Amino acid sequence: LDISVGNVTISNSIYAGASVACGLGDRRLQRNKYNLFSDVIDASCLADSSSNMEENDTAPLADIRAALNAGVLAVPDEVAEEAWFLPHLPVIDGNYALIVDAANPASLVSGLGSTDVCRATDLRGASRASGGRCDRGAFEFQRPTALEDEGNNNNRFTRSVRLDVLANDIAGEADMAFRPGTLTLISGDGADVAETTGEVFVRQRRRDPENTEEPVLQYDDVVQQLPDDEEFVHTLDDIYNADYECGIGQNIDDQNSVNNLGADPADHLDDDCLVVYRFRQPSPMVTCEDLPFIDRFRYSVDVDRFDTVIVDPATGEEERIWDGTPTTVTGIAEVTIINVPPIVPRQAIERRISPGGEVTINLLDEGVRESDFRIVTLRLSENRRPLFARRALDNSIEGTGVIFNAQDFTVTYRHGDNTKRFTDSFDVEVEDECGDTSRLRINITFPQQNASGGEMIGAGWGVLLLASLLLIRRRAGRHAAQ
Repeated sequence: LDISVGNVTISNSIYAGASVACGLGDRRLQRNKYNLFSDVIDASCLADSSSNMEENDTAPLADIRAALNAGVLAVPDEVAEEAWFLPHLPVIDGNYALIVDAANPASLVSGLGSTDVCRATDLRGASRASGGRCDRGAFEFQRPTALEDEGNNNNRFTRSVRLDVLANDIAGEADMAFRPGTLTLISGDGADVAETTGEVFVRQRRRDPENTEEPVLQYDDVVQQLPDDEEFVHTLDDIYNADYECGIGQNIDDQNSVNNLGADPADHLDDDCLVVYRFRQPSPMVTCEDLPFIDRFRYSVDVDRFDTVIVDPATGEEERIWDGTPTTVTGIAEVTIINVPPIVPRQAIERRISPGGEVTINLLDEGVRESDFRIVTLRLSENRRPLFARRALDNSIEGTGVIFNAQDFTVTYRHGDNTKRFTDSFDVEVEDECGDTSRLRINITFPQQNASGGEMIGAGWGVLLLASLLLIRRRAGRHAAQ
C-alpha cells in the first residue's frame, strides 16, 4: 500500500500478502479496524493513534489461505459460457471464525459514507447480511439466515399488515434454497417475543389468470370483525380459497382452510407467499392511548441443498432434487398497528332532488363503517362546502342546510337557492373517538329547466325526438307530393 501521502484506512479486510508490511517509510495508517493480518501486525500497519486501532486479529497465513479456497482465485468458466463475475477468493470454510461474521457489527451502509462499516453487498453483489454480521474480506459467505422483518398498516384501510417474510432472508450459497411448504408461523411465547395478540396466517399471492407467470399483490384484508359482531369483507371474495394459500399457518379462528390443513405442501411454494397479520382486540382491549400498538411473532422455514436435473431437454424444464438434510432457520417479525379511521366508500354518494327540496342519506346504507373505535363526530369539511344549501341568518350552513345526526349516521341536505341548479358537492368528515378522520364526498344534482320553464330532457332523448320529427316531416312531404 502506498501510505506515503494522504490518509489511508483499512477496515473489515484480510491482509495476507507475501510481506507483512503495509507500506514503506515511517508513515502509518490513519485507521485500522476489524482486519485480519497474517502472522503479525507489522509496525507499518499500526494506526496513527490507539483510538484508531480496533478489533484486529492475526492468524497463520496457511490457515487463512486454506479458508480462502486454498488461495486459488475463482474465475468465470469461459468454456462453459458462465456469466462473468469479478475474480475473487471465495470462503469455503463457513466455520472459520476469524473471517466469517468477524467484521464490524454496525449496520450495513450503501455507498462510501463510512470507511469503518461494511457495505450492503460483497464483491459479487451478494448480501452482507448473511449470519447477522458481515465477514472480513471481499467475499461474504452465504449461510442460511432469517432476518428480522418489520411492517405496519400505514396507508391502509384495515388493521392488517402484509409481510413477505422470506424476501430478505438468505437461503445460503447457490446450491441451497428454501424448501416449499415449510414456512411455519409461531405464536410468541417466550421472553424475547410475548404472546402474539393478533392473528397470523400464510397466504399465497393472487395471480392474474391472464398472466400466471407474474404474481399480483391484491390482498388488502380478509374479514374485519366490527363492534356489532358484523363481518365486513373489504376486498376479495376468494380470500379463503385454498388455491391461494401456502405453507403451514397459525390461525385461531378455527378456519381449517387458512391453516392449509390437508393440502399437499408440494403444491404451495413458500417463496411466493405472503404472511398476513390481522389485529384482534385483546383483553383488556387496546384503547386510543395504547396506539400505535406493537406486536411480534416468529416464523421458521427449512433450508436444504439441492441438485438441478433437467427433466425435459426439449423445453429445458428443471426439477430440484433435494439433499434431504434440511436446516431450520427462525426469524422474528414485528408489526406496528396504528388506528384505522372509519371506513367510507371510495366513490362519491350521488343524490338527485327537486329544486328547493331536501334529502336524508343514511351513511350506514352507503357503506360507512366503524373500525375498532366508535364514530363520534360528523361534520362538514372546510376544504369543500356546499354552495347552494340553505343558510342561517349568520350565513352558517351546518345545522341549517346540512344537518348531521351522529347517532343515526344520517346527513340531511336542504336546497336553499331555487335558481341554482348546478351540482352541489361537499365533503363530510367522519371522526372516531381516537381523533382519526375519513372523508367522503356527496354530490347533489337537480333537474335542469328548458326555456319554457319545464324540465329539460336528456341529450340522448333530445336527439331521438329530433330524428323522429324530421322523419314525420319527410313522410308528410311525400304525401303532399302525391
